[in-house]
Amino acid sequence: MAFKKGDRVKFLNDVGGGQVVGFQGNEMAVVLTDDGWEMPVIFSELLLMESPPPVSKPNAPASVVTTDLAVEMDKPLQNFDKKGPAPKQEPQVNIHCAFVPTDAQRPTDSDLDFHLVNDSDWQCFFVVSQSQESKQTPLYAGKLEANSKLLLSTIKRSKINDLGEMLFQFLFYSDHDFVFQDPVVSTLRVNPVRFFDKKNYVANDFFHQKALLKQVAAEDWRKQLAKSQPSEQELLALKLAAEKSTTKPSKPHRRGEELRVDLHLEELVEAEHDLADHEKLKTQMDHFHKGMSQAITEGYDRAVFIHGVGTGRLRTEIRAELGRTYKQYRYQDASFKEYGYGATMVYIKP
Repeated sequence: MAFKKGDRVKFLNDVGGGQVVGFQGNEMAVVLTDDGWEMPVIFSELLLMESPPPVSKPNAPASVVTTDLAVEMDKPLQNFDKKGPAPKQEPQVNIHCAFVPTDAQRPTDSDLDFHLVNDSDWQCFFVVSQSQESKQTPLYAGKLEANSKLLLSTIKRSKINDLGEMLFQFLFYSDHDFVFQDPVVSTLRVNPVRFFDKKNYVANDFFHQKALLKQVAAEDWRKQLAKSQPSEQELLALKLAAEKSTTKPSKPHRRGEELRVDLHLEELVEAEHDLADHEKLKTQMDHFHKGMSQAITEGYDRAVFIHGVGTGRLRTEIRAELGRTYKQYRYQDASFKEYGYGATMVYIKP
């Protein structure tokens, strides 16, 4: 089967899929996976999917990775041997983080140089931090010139397993007149196993040797979320309404009924692969709040939120929110026979 750049594909021998972004030889495609990694895959292990409908271009985007290393500033910039035009009014963003083996002959055993690569005509300020519970620990900060790469640090091979959830923040600007863009923020947790698989180090346009690349900001990286997150005022009004309902409940017209809210992303958005991890969770929590509002105002006895098992992050966030905003409502695991461990039942009526 013939593939071309831009094709959406699924892996036949692995979970997930991605988009074809290049080729190695005549029998291997380079696939940008749905979690943002580039990896070579032979044609026979790929299944062509229907291309998604075109989407409108959003403001600049991102998502990210790094390590718990000391902050290193003021590294020299290395400019590409090319000159681009002045930035367009609409952002054309393409930023990667790159892990380059210090020993090209032993990529899975050597230390790794960690770079930011700006393959666009925009300049940007950036901050990289490590997520630790509800706080961020700053690691790197600085300015990234247009069409340049910046060495942030060298990661010891023994530290690869310590890679954690990182947060990248970008603010794009130009020396020319430009239209202001919202800051770009995104996070990603890295799977250390990728660094020990030689096939994940690919030839690229930025370095003379193979590297493991992660696209952290790109045009069309994400679509506008299906629903906006409730504002603080809306959450406060919802909380007050919930508290009021315990002493003076609204007129019930759903007595004895159960509201079911499916929070699986495929039920909420058309193309979940266009969303970064924090956007996926945000979308699901938006629908959780709307489900709680509907159950309370329409007088349901119970609400069941189907979150699945997965990593448990959505379940944990839902139960934390129940403890913060909906303290007066009891909750428990929903019927194991019907949902397994993948749903939470909230009792709206006492």
